[in-house]
Amino acid sequence: MKKKALIILISVIVIILVTIIGFVGIKMNQVLTNISFEGGNGKCYYVVKNGLGNAFYSKTFTRNDLMQCSLETVTPATQKTKGTYELYIHLLNGQDVFKIKTQDKDNLQNVCSNIINGKPFYYEFKIVK
Repeated sequence: MKKKALIILISVIVIILVTIIGFVGIKMNQVLTNISFEGGNGKCYYVVKNGLGNAFYSKTFTRNDLMQCSLETVTPATQKTKGTYELYIHLLNGQDVFKIKTQDKDNLQNVCSNIINGKPFYYEFKIVK
């Protein structure tokens, strides 16, 4: 009887560990991009991080550094699927180009107009690969 209970306990622990490791693995493979703006002539923040919240790239720029901001459709939306869209942000120095590829068209199209109009915002996008 004790052996049976021990086997069941070990099996439950193994299942829990595999589930936790799988969850962490999935989160580590997610890529999220935050873009925010303080408003007015304040700073813009562009941060790329993994699903666990660890940032691996960040850049700060001002509204005056913005040279071009454009939204392109990668795959159009259909009745069965969401579309995929890319936002490109080019800065004046010519070397910094930020790209956000996601299915969140509504917030993505607001980024450019909010920066140009000086409206504060904070958006987080789940990146599509």
